[in-house]
Amino acid sequence: MTKATEAPHNEWADLARLVREYQQVADNPVIRPLGRHYDVVITVAGDAGERLLQLMDAVQPGGCGPVVAEEGRPWLYWFVPPGTAGTWHNRYAACLTTPMKIAFPPAGHERPPGPYWLRPFRSGVRVGPALLHDALNAIQPGLTPYDALGELLGLGREGPWPTA
Repeated sequence: MTKATEAPHNEWADLARLVREYQQVADNPVIRPLGRHYDVVITVAGDAGERLLQLMDAVQPGGCGPVVAEEGRPWLYWFVPPGTAGTWHNRYAACLTTPMKIAFPPAGHERPPGPYWLRPFRSGVRVGPALLHDALNAIQPGLTPYDALGELLGLGREGPWPTA
């Protein structure tokens, strides 16, 4: 093989390598900060979470906004507009914002393993916080698993809390 015939072969090999590298990255969750483009409301999963999803699909125009589940975790992540955490008050869910981060599943990842989309992320669409608030009150799904959530976030009963 001459250098002239090797060049296209090498270019294709390089392209194939780049595609394989991209697929490995594209198939993994990405840790994203909260607060700039969205906050996250966290509710219980299971049967109550499924009933909540069905209700939100019915009441939110165009269907429910983006929702993530994570295998082995007892909750769902509902992507709401940024700033929601500042006004969120509901006994059935917690709302997180900056400086917290969340594992953002790859596009099209709709089943385990890892975090996956129960409802896909669509540009410009978020879960309606008022609709979610009302749906939570209607379903009364049980209290958010605060102990498990606190453990995930490193917020044990002993801290880390600021000291005065």
